[in-house]
Amino acid sequence: MPIQHFRKELWKVLLLFLGKRLIYRGGAIRVDLEIFFMKLKKKHNSKKNLKIIFFSKQVFFFIFAVFALQCIGTDRKSTEVPIATKCVFMDGLKLRENPSPHEKTHFILKYGESLNIYQLSNHQDLINGIQSNWSLVEFNGTKGWVFSAYLKENCPSEKNKYVGLIRLNHNYPIFHLQAKNSEYMIGNIYKTKDCSEINNQACIYTCAYEAGGGSCSITSFKIDKNLITIQVALKKDLLFVQNNEKYICMIENSEELEPKIIFCDKR
Repeated sequence: MPIQHFRKELWKVLLLFLGKRLIYRGGAIRVDLEIFFMKLKKKHNSKKNLKIIFFSKQVFFFIFAVFALQCIGTDRKSTEVPIATKCVFMDGLKLRENPSPHEKTHFILKYGESLNIYQLSNHQDLINGIQSNWSLVEFNGTKGWVFSAYLKENCPSEKNKYVGLIRLNHNYPIFHLQAKNSEYMIGNIYKTKDCSEINNQACIYTCAYEAGGGSCSITSFKIDKNLITIQVALKKDLLFVQNNEKYICMIENSEELEPKIIFCDKR
């Protein structure tokens, strides 16, 4: 048989084989390659043709192996399921190539972005005084790592940043202020029943120093969509000597705010 005709016949059979004999079922691949090449070998037994058969067989096995690995890899990627979905709780959160504050940055994320989490790092880092691990997430088709402390299940928008404060009971203290790294109580924060988006001054209304022998007053406060900041001044009488201290207290804002202790930094 002329070599040109033999090659033409070989490619026809290979195409037919690819179209009808390749079976992919749930990751298991079955191909009748050996039977095919044995039949071809019996039919064309010249040395020259056998060399072509051998060479074609090796090339085909290589191409097939690459194709099979791609199929398996694609299947694994498509079936990967996130372990959680959270939102970005701060503007400027960096999506990094690896779980470290020194790694390359792929994207800078905005507050409120929703992210699927696929994995958590085994180690933790200390960033801005906060210790946490890292989360492997996907953003715009790119996977990378973000600092887990800045991911939350709920991220209030600018529109509903007062919802959590409005829901708190005005008959009791909404926050208990305590000096950081100490058991020393600074005072209690109260709101009034008039707390609303329009009347936000009633949401952080007064600070009461209920231990006696002093007074606590609110010097300023700020309500952001992700953070509530309260600055207070504390006056105490220590052996008839007036002692003035100032503190800054911060708490994460949320639609599900609950009365809690806030640890404050001394100014």
